[in-house]
Order: sequence, then C-alpha cells, then structure tokens
Amino acid sequence: MELDNLLSRLENVKKSGSGHTARCPGHEDNKNSLGISVGDNGYILLKCYAGCEFGDIVKSLGLEPSDFMPEKTRTNNETVYKIHIPPDTIVEHIRVDEPGGKRFFWRKNGQTGLGGLKVRDLPLFEPLGNSPPKTKSTFITEGEKASIAAARLGCKAFGTVCGASSCPSRESLEVLKGEDVILWADNDEPGQKHMENIRDQLNELAKSVIIITTGGPKEDAADFKGSLYDLKSIIDKASGVRSANLIADSVDAAINSLARYCNNDTSDRVPTGLNKLDQALRGGMMQGALYLLGAPSGHGKTTLLQCIAVNCARARGPVLFVSPEMSGAELAEREVVRVSGISVNEIAPWKHPNDKIPKLAQIEEVAKNIKKERIPIHIVDDTDITMVEIGKLAERIENIKLVIVDYAQEIANRSTTSARYLAVGEVGKDAIVLGKTLGVPVLVASQVNVNKDGGDLEYAFRETKDLEHRAHCSMIMEVKRSKMPNKYGYYDIESARVFARKNRSGAVFSVDLDYNPALFTIGNKTTDMERGY
Repeated sequence: MELDNLLSRLENVKKSGSGHTARCPGHEDNKNSLGISVGDNGYILLKCYAGCEFGDIVKSLGLEPSDFMPEKTRTNNETVYKIHIPPDTIVEHIRVDEPGGKRFFWRKNGQTGLGGLKVRDLPLFEPLGNSPPKTKSTFITEGEKASIAAARLGCKAFGTVCGASSCPSRESLEVLKGEDVILWADNDEPGQKHMENIRDQLNELAKSVIIITTGGPKEDAADFKGSLYDLKSIIDKASGVRSANLIADSVDAAINSLARYCNNDTSDRVPTGLNKLDQALRGGMMQGALYLLGAPSGHGKTTLLQCIAVNCARARGPVLFVSPEMSGAELAEREVVRVSGISVNEIAPWKHPNDKIPKLAQIEEVAKNIKKERIPIHIVDDTDITMVEIGKLAERIENIKLVIVDYAQEIANRSTTSARYLAVGEVGKDAIVLGKTLGVPVLVASQVNVNKDGGDLEYAFRETKDLEHRAHCSMIMEVKRSKMPNKYGYYDIESARVFARKNRSGAVFSVDLDYNPALFTIGNKTTDMERGY
C-alpha cells in the first residue's frame, strides 16, 4: 500500500508534523482521531486515539493487514520483495545490484534460504498499494520489478518469482483460474520460453491466454514507456482481434498531451532544432508518425535533414540516417565544414598558402573533436538497401529516437513492385509501420517537380501522392536564388523556407530559414522585429 493511495481513501486528511491525521473509519468520528505515519521499515502505521483496533480500521477500509506491508524496501544496493504465503508466512526475495551485475537470494524468518520450500511452489508476487486496476485481464510478468511497473501502468498484475529457467507449479497458478491472462514476456529467448511453459500450464486453467512482448531486445514491462492505451493496441495485435474504442477512452491521453504542451514539456516529441518549425509541429515530430520533406534537386533537403539529425542526436539520442545517394564520407565532410564555419572554397588550391594553411589546421582540429564526440548518428549509405532492411537496422540501435530516409525514390528503386508509383507508396506504408513499431518519428525526403502557374511555383511530389496522404506532416523546402551570379560566380540565396501543405499537429505553416549552402548550414531566421529594430 502506497501512502497516497491510503490517504485517498480517508476523509478530511490534514498534514501533521511528519505524518497526517484523518477521520477514523473505524468509528463515527467528528474530529481527526486517526494518525497516519510511515515507519523506518517502510510499513504504514495507523493509530486511532479514540481506541479503535488496527484490524477494525483496516477492515472498515476494505483492506487486509498485509496491504500495509511495503511491497519492497531498499537498503543501499539491496531491494527486498516480500511474498505472502497464507496464512501468515512472509518470505523475502532480495535483489543485490553490484558493479558486475545483479544477483538474487531468498530469506525466510530472518534466515538465508527458503527452509525447504521450493521456489516453483511459491505464490506469484502481487504488487501492493497501487491504484485499482483498469484492466479486466490479468497480466503475468517475469519477476517482481516488471509486475510493479505493470501495476503502476494500471494493469492487474502478478510476477513470477522462480526465474526464467523454471515454471510456477499448478498450485501457484490457481489464482488465475477462469481469468483472461496476458503473459508479458521479457523480449529474449529465455523470457519467451518461460511464458510458453506457463501458457501450457494455464491452457486448462485460465479462460484465455496470450503472450506479448514490448520494446527492443531484452526489454520487459519495466522498460515500457507507452500508455495503457498503447499497450492495449499491442494486445489486440497479439490476439488477432481488432477492436474499436469510445472517444472517451482516449480523453486522458489527450489531456496529458495538451498539458505537456501547455507546460512546454516536449519530452514526447523529437525536436528538429529549428525553433519556429518545432513550434509549428507543436513541440517537434511526434513519435510513430511519418514526416515528408520534398524539395527540387539542389534546394538543400539533405543539408536540412543532416542539421535535424545532429540536433536530434544531441537533444534526444541515436538517429539512423539512410542515404543511398550520398556516402558517409560526403556527409562527414559536410559536418566538418558546417562545424568549422570554413567552406572548401577557403582552402582551395588557388588560395595563397598563407591564407589557407591556418584554416586547414582549424578544420583538422574540428574533425578531431567530431571524432572524439562520437555523436550518435548511424549512417547507412548502401545503394541497394530496402525498407525491410532499414527496419531491421533500426531495431538494433538501442534507444533510437529518429529514422531519416534520404530519399523515397532511391529506396523505391529496390522494390520488387514493377509500378514505380506503387513502390514509392510502399515506402510510405513501411515507414509508418516502422515508426509505430519502434515508437519514433520517420522523416522521409522526396523529390518534387516544379511547375510555374503564372507567376507562382507549384510543387508536386513525384510518382504518387500516396506518400503525402500517409504523412502526418507534408513539407516543401523552397529556395530562391539571385537571378545573376555574384562576383565569385555563385548565386546568392535570397530566401529559404519550409512550408507545410498538410499538418495534423495544427495549421499549415511557413517558416523562414537561414540557409548557407557553402557551409551546409540551415538555422533559424531572425527577423528585424525579433532583433528589436
């Protein structure tokens, strides 16, 4: 039982010193006769100053005395999980975290070991003190920690205590008789086998049994970062059942999202690093969604993608950057130039040595720092990669935050589908599946055609509009250059912007950018008004 849960069941709760007072439920109380505190051992202590017995107070709350034991206690590097064996035996499963890993041991009545009891015969671990479950099904996880995480998510949960190499006895599983059971397996081979053995035991005992896994390799319920709604979708997929929900069932998730947005909490979004673009996307790119960026050739879409990759990798974590058209060495060269602020023109052969040698030394120093930082951008420049292979690569990157594909038409060339427009459409479909599976946004670039409609430019995604239909946000990067070259023979950038033709996070938008092709930089454009002019 957690203290907050207990206090929510009482009336007229008030803070008092290091504890609380409340109306005692054991008798008709017109004043706060009940004192509530937490002992050094983690137990919740109740005292009625009008004389009610502890058992009477507990019974009037619809609870049991065992509910007031801590589900776990932690001292230094030890975590102690308590397992109740009716009628009044308590055994403790102790987890010890050490520099070399973790280990477990048992304790009964203060003595190490189980005193002759078999681990497989022990009851399942039941988390105590969590909120009332929001699920009708009963969840079984491997281990106590995972079951506590599942219970806090809102699941009716138990944890096995015998380890993955064993299976609880039929007697231990009797608590699941007639239940709809969901076995939440650790995402590895031993964890899967553990739950398969339990399923075999439950086939004649439970009403129904399915097995689910979540997250990447070796992850379990304790690693799950989604909501109960997200978990329900995984369960429906595992059971082969499609279901519809009332819109009211999603209101809590909607309010949470809006509250985060109101409080400038963008932890559920992946930033592009371009402030105004992130504002237009309501804090950044949404996890599991497809974002489409189109641009004519030479308009800087790869530069923009690389800047977003760097910003995300620094702010959130690993990025997978797939570039069949441009090599890893080319992308690295762009990054060195971008960070150093020295274009290749400034170290050109026709420059005087006194001008270029110091700048080359400066570039080399920047390169050393980039190597040392090892920013987590994983580059794949294979020319024959497919979306299926991209998905497998992404799954192997621990804690991946973003997948970037540059660009759709290049990936579509590897498809076995003969019709090119269908192949490009498949890239969008596979990108959405990849994003939802890993819980990350997928940013896909696409070529566009440009047509003049009178004086205006019209942009059309090549081959198909299917990509645009599937995208959460569809954006075009537009660059306008000077009509005449400058004295160095280059065309100056007069304006650059990203504008949306579709934005499910809000209104369509246009965001001005500061684009310097010579330095491969794209940043926020500061207006005169923002400068205070």
